[in-house]
Amino acid sequence: MSDLKNVVIVGASSGAALARQLEKKLPSSHRIVLIDSNESAYWPIGGLRAAVKPGSEEQMFAPLKGFFKEGSRHVVLPLTKVTAISNSSVTLEEARDGFGTEIALDLGVIATGSTYPSPMRSEDAVTAEAKAALKKKQDEVARAESILIVGGGPVGIEFAGEVKDVHPDKKVTLCTSGKTLLSPDWKPAFPSKLHNQLVKLGVTVQYEAKIDLPESVNSAELLSEAVEISTPAGPLKTDFVLIASGGKPNTQLLPDAALDDSKRIKVNAQSLRVEHAELDKWFAIGDANNAPGSKTYMSASAQAPAVAANIVAALFQSNTIKAYKPPGAIMVVPIGTSGGASQLSIVVLGEWVTSLAKGKGLLLGMFKGTYGI
Repeated sequence: MSDLKNVVIVGASSGAALARQLEKKLPSSHRIVLIDSNESAYWPIGGLRAAVKPGSEEQMFAPLKGFFKEGSRHVVLPLTKVTAISNSSVTLEEARDGFGTEIALDLGVIATGSTYPSPMRSEDAVTAEAKAALKKKQDEVARAESILIVGGGPVGIEFAGEVKDVHPDKKVTLCTSGKTLLSPDWKPAFPSKLHNQLVKLGVTVQYEAKIDLPESVNSAELLSEAVEISTPAGPLKTDFVLIASGGKPNTQLLPDAALDDSKRIKVNAQSLRVEHAELDKWFAIGDANNAPGSKTYMSASAQAPAVAANIVAALFQSNTIKAYKPPGAIMVVPIGTSGGASQLSIVVLGEWVTSLAKGKGLLLGMFKGTYGI
């Protein structure tokens, strides 16, 4: 048994950026134990393209086994499910070499993110099977006669763009219950640019369209036969539906008393430490917490330096807090590899900048850098 004390991170998506920060800063008396239920990390920013473009799925996975360099004191435990947490330990579903089923901790971090329908999240814990599921989706998208996207947020818009990039003649309809694309918090020019580009590509966009789907319809699956859906513009036959909404914080490990009304973990807005006496040795990072700011991968990454500094301060029993400062209003919504629009603070930018920033490469360089591939 090791004499090292453990800083446990549950979740290797947003938790990976934190682990990279911590491995440079932890005292030699401590090690990171990074735990994830999947075999590989999955790049959600590229998930929509991976469900449409053949071959792209190969770029969206990074093996967790080699996350830390050989000989490092830090440990990664892929394909490992945590069933309970406390201020003293985490409990595992199955025993792991050197740990058994319980891992003692000095401090812990919840980085479990949100649950979304595939392809925004990996469909299977085993990498080969997850890739096979994406290849199946690619085939089903190709065979679909009429695609219906329910939701006018970034996921719905980006999926429409990915489909049109690969299958320009495919019939695509996007329905949103809102009066515009995105939320009303953004400058009007932003959703307007996105609308105009979608229409130019041949996407039919319907607003104030509340869609009732039959129970037999599953998201992102080719239907055995087309169904007729009522829309404000009349009946629509579709054989492939993407439900582009419905993300929920993945916080089942915590008691209700530690969660807010949205089921996000209550944290101190500056330190990101959990505000629950029975779990006050824990921090929370990313989508799972209720810190101010948008719930995006970029925001989660921006939280990592603050949490890393505050963990180190806590280990040295320092009262110094590095305050987390939410990024300003930033959203980048590509439409395929060459279109889209963005808002940075109060400035709305168009296709060229959006394509360069995200659309062409899907920030894969960041993914590869974080996971060392």
